[in-house]
Amino acid sequence: MHRRTIVTLLLISFILITSFLPPYYSERAASAPAWVPLSKPLNLEGMGTIELKTLFAVPNQEGQAVSFTFELKNRSSGMIDFYNYWIRLQTKSGSRYPINMVDPGRTRVYPGQTETFLFYTQLPFGVKVEDLQVKLIKWDFSQPNFERQIGIFPIHAPSIPLLGKSITKAIPLTHNTLIAKVEEGGQVDLDGNKEVTYILSLTNKGYQPIPLPNYQYMLVTENGYAYPFTASGEVPAGGQQGGSGEMLLPLMEKRIALTGTLPASVDLTKVGLYLLNSYGDDKGSVLVPITVFRAFATVGSPVDEGTSIPFGTPFSLPLGPNGKGTITLDQVQRLPWSDKDLLSARFTVKNTGDQPFTLPAFEGSASLSGGTYTGDVVVSTKETLLNPGDTVAYTLSAPFPYHVTFHDGTVQLKEKVGEGGKRILLSNLPKFSFVEGNLRLDLIPTDKEALFGQPGNQRSVKVADARTYMTLNGVIMASRVEVKNMERRGLPYTKMTAFFQSEDGGLYPAKIDEVANLMPGGSGVITVSAEMPEGTKTETTRLILGESIEDKGVSNAFAFALPKEVTSPTGNLSNISIYPYTFQFIQTSSEIGYSGTIRIKKESGVTANFGDRRITFEFSSDAGNSNVDQTETFTFDGTLPSEKVVMGSYQFVSVYDEFQGGRRLIGIKSLR
Repeated sequence: MHRRTIVTLLLISFILITSFLPPYYSERAASAPAWVPLSKPLNLEGMGTIELKTLFAVPNQEGQAVSFTFELKNRSSGMIDFYNYWIRLQTKSGSRYPINMVDPGRTRVYPGQTETFLFYTQLPFGVKVEDLQVKLIKWDFSQPNFERQIGIFPIHAPSIPLLGKSITKAIPLTHNTLIAKVEEGGQVDLDGNKEVTYILSLTNKGYQPIPLPNYQYMLVTENGYAYPFTASGEVPAGGQQGGSGEMLLPLMEKRIALTGTLPASVDLTKVGLYLLNSYGDDKGSVLVPITVFRAFATVGSPVDEGTSIPFGTPFSLPLGPNGKGTITLDQVQRLPWSDKDLLSARFTVKNTGDQPFTLPAFEGSASLSGGTYTGDVVVSTKETLLNPGDTVAYTLSAPFPYHVTFHDGTVQLKEKVGEGGKRILLSNLPKFSFVEGNLRLDLIPTDKEALFGQPGNQRSVKVADARTYMTLNGVIMASRVEVKNMERRGLPYTKMTAFFQSEDGGLYPAKIDEVANLMPGGSGVITVSAEMPEGTKTETTRLILGESIEDKGVSNAFAFALPKEVTSPTGNLSNISIYPYTFQFIQTSSEIGYSGTIRIKKESGVTANFGDRRITFEFSSDAGNSNVDQTETFTFDGTLPSEKVVMGSYQFVSVYDEFQGGRRLIGIKSLR
């Protein structure tokens, strides 16, 4: 059995392929069913059935990439190993073409189980998919050619599901746990063309996190013109950030805005939006179509001031000859703010032209289920002149009573007219709409980080540890948070606003002990602390961190999961980590008793502000460890020694982590 090498493919913007187009590019009759089987299922030697479920073809630089999805149902009491079978592909005239299998190591199908197998190939321009014959063979070394034909999948009526607005589809090879849905997003006119945006929703219906491939997207018209679509933003992210390799958490949704530019003449009711993935090896790869969405309604072109633009949809700024740019509502969050709540809406403006343009000052308002609230509009960066390709974020911060409930709303920016009535925008901006589901904060797992700031001014934020301290006034919870400079130049520390959220939803304002500037690639460790109810556990508490916007609001907030606190003291004092510091106690002995040396190391390139946190070593000579004979206390004020020698006849050493009057035993050791 051989596996053919794969031709390297490049996705290009415009390709007209008319000679190979399958029937499913043609317009359907109104009475056509939503799904017509490609071929009848084959009997798999009495053990089950195998059916050709989908056949997709998209144009590319070398011809056309074609994919085949097979569904195998094991109806027997034994295991079926698809490794013993293979797919042969040829035309009715006898021309044979190599075919490749995705994930060839996953071939076993157990009793009662249904598995999906994905194959793909690269075909020349002139081959028509309706002329293909798909054969199922079994490896049989008693045959002259070592294979035995099981059956043929004659393609009766090439067809695809009509998957459009509000219709969902399970993505192949995800065990029906990754569910996709595409909705219309919006359309704007661009000098005789149109920029079309669709909203792709990916939902994890399973019980485990799902790794998301770096999908690519292509719109193909009924005449075979192909246009790439790009994922221009999340709306909102329901998983962990990071592009390729991103994990989508169970029951979470990731919404992505897919944007492409098309001629104004393209009929959007007769197109297919394909989701593609790259498969191959070190010798080459192919962009393979794995599913398609069809039957879209015409996407409207918003022009009126009262028009509502969906969340995540770019809208062309009415700049006229002054430039080209888009504005997108890409984040809406409900956050605590003093004795009220705060609606924080972030608008991202991008210069999509080849000339810089000036942005006006804005004012704004928010409408929540009938109630209207005005707020401050704050520029996240000080730039008002936007160069080609650059972006800038505006945040609308609108306070409202915390008891107000709502299911949807709109936000709107309005230009502040300059002196003499001077305006930059040629018309008013529309309202941008959102729903309650857009308000969710991204949950960052304990071992992951979140990005703060804009490109060129970004920092990653990650929780290093969390600990509780009992004091006379109650419980103090403190979390050390690492802020890392992601740029190649020094950056000032970004001021943040923090809250701890308890298991019952209670919100507790937190104090932040900040650091100064961050060197290129360097990190700073800040301390976030707050008084919490007695019995609070770190593993059921969330730390909400957001960027402070000139003391007028909060933007880009995340909910960080806190690690479970280690409550048992360690007996190994050779490596006590208080990141970025490490304490090490080295025991020595003499004729008069036991003593030792405390050594302290610090990771280079990391600054830290631990507030009044202290690490204390207590030495005692009695067997009960009831009387402290010597104490060595270390504070993090920049005066830490590299080592400290402890002399005396001691039997026990105890190590305490102290903060704001509370202390916790973190290490103890007998020196006998």
